[in-house]
Amino acid sequence: MAIKQKTAIGLVVLPFFLLGFCNSFYLPYLYELNVAYYWVADVTQFVFVPGISLFLLFRGSSLSFSECGFKWPKKRSMWLLLFFNTLLLILIYGPMLNYLKTLALGLLPYSRQLFTFHAVVPDELPWRVVVVFYFAVTAGLVEETFYRGLLFAYWKNCITPLRLFLSYSLSSALLFSAIHWEYGLHFVFATFSIGILVAAMYYYSRNIWPFVISHALVDVVSFY
Repeated sequence: MAIKQKTAIGLVVLPFFLLGFCNSFYLPYLYELNVAYYWVADVTQFVFVPGISLFLLFRGSSLSFSECGFKWPKKRSMWLLLFFNTLLLILIYGPMLNYLKTLALGLLPYSRQLFTFHAVVPDELPWRVVVVFYFAVTAGLVEETFYRGLLFAYWKNCITPLRLFLSYSLSSALLFSAIHWEYGLHFVFATFSIGILVAAMYYYSRNIWPFVISHALVDVVSFY
């Protein structure tokens, strides 16, 4: 059963990763061709594909939402821990990520950004608010689910805790950084470094909500 579940998770995560890795090849072209084409592709990639994939995964396997980190604290002390974890992650996804990007710019050769999602955020209200909210929620919820929650469920049956920690943290950071390659080498370095730290935090907390909330809040500030 564990092997079948692991295979099912892999069949869900891998296609989503490949879409995220390749989207900088086709999204800019679609945006230049027609804005409507861009949004059809983006919503398909970040809403319909993950939504249908997760529906089929949970329906066709024994995997539960709680195994992917979707659980609410039952005690007041756990709510406080969730709150402080969220604050800590905001600092990691915000100031620390910016610091690492700046550090990497001085260490790595310059690489031109091929495409950024900031370029498609409209200036006019209320569409700017709608688009920023959409980007923040989809990035926070979908990326954290696939690259944090599902990957942990994939590796959870490793023989030793050390092997679980190393396999999970490295694969999570690698996939998370690889989908941001279009922003340049400095961003890949920064997201990989952050990815290791964030994966370590999830390894010990096993609750996805602080990661989703902090990721979304930081993206709101970034995109707006």
